[in-house]
Amino acid sequence: MRIYLRRRTFIQSRSTSNSFAIAFRHASKRALFALVLLVGAELSGCSANGVDAATGFVQSAPGQFFAPPNMRKPAPNLSGTTFTGAKISLASMRGKVVVVNFWASWCPPCRAEAPALGQLSSKNPTVDFIGINSKDKPAPAKAFIADHPLGYPNIYDQNGILSAGWPAAVGLPLTYVIDPNGDIAARITGGVTIENLGSTLDRLRAEATPAPSTTPHVTSSKPT
Repeated sequence: MRIYLRRRTFIQSRSTSNSFAIAFRHASKRALFALVLLVGAELSGCSANGVDAATGFVQSAPGQFFAPPNMRKPAPNLSGTTFTGAKISLASMRGKVVVVNFWASWCPPCRAEAPALGQLSSKNPTVDFIGINSKDKPAPAKAFIADHPLGYPNIYDQNGILSAGWPAAVGLPLTYVIDPNGDIAARITGGVTIENLGSTLDRLRAEATPAPSTTPHVTSSKPT
């Protein structure tokens, strides 16, 4: 009888322990999931109105982000030496729309977007373009430029130091559009096309175009 009671007590105790362990695992999973959601929200900086608080971006299409003028953040300092030995800086282009494209010769999407960048550069002479060759080697980078005549200067950034200073600088290619005030107006990830970058440049041109006056024109007449 005593053996039976001890065995029953042991089984009940073991069952209770297993139930507690299962409940603890489920609670831990729920807590972990809640923590992931909280951290994700903090990292993304998204607000209730869909605006990224850290960058001011609103997603307008997959891989395409645009910031309203009052939400834009200043572009990081950017300067360096091009493959031709010239010194250029983003600050010297203040007052103009600037397209900054981060790329590498080993990146297939970078090769795919190159023709569109070259065409848009030639069709938009009032827009400055800068290429940043990131985490690459000089020889293949120069061969890339020779195979894809871009028509604008490219800075060599061997260690990716320049790209690291830009918001959400993860993966290549990555393109930013800077407004005439030196603020980041747009970001395009996963490759530029005529359509996505062209529409972004059109939006910035529209911002610079004065709205037509709605005040009726009154012609004064003098009595004869």
